[in-house]
Amino acid sequence: MSDIGPGIPDHLRQRLLRKARILLDKTCASARPGGCLEGFVAHQLRQGRAEVVAELAAMLRDRCRALEQHDPASRLETTRRLLQQLELRLEADTGKPASTD
Repeated sequence: MSDIGPGIPDHLRQRLLRKARILLDKTCASARPGGCLEGFVAHQLRQGRAEVVAELAAMLRDRCRALEQHDPASRLETTRRLLQQLELRLEADTGKPASTD
């Protein structure tokens, strides 16, 4: 879990991360990436749930590392762009640089 924000109950965090994964899969598979995932991120930040967004960024970094090894559908660049947008949004909201673990 991220150290960003006051923390939210684990069951809610897990549910939100499941939703984020679903949106991420839909976003990365679509011809027009970003819309739903960007809306999810904006909503989580408005709700004060930066830690959920930070964990989503970590998922995207993991996905980028996996795609660097094997990317048959050529999704690495799209995923990198999504990650960059998400990290910029998170940094703007929290005032803290996004982790690059």
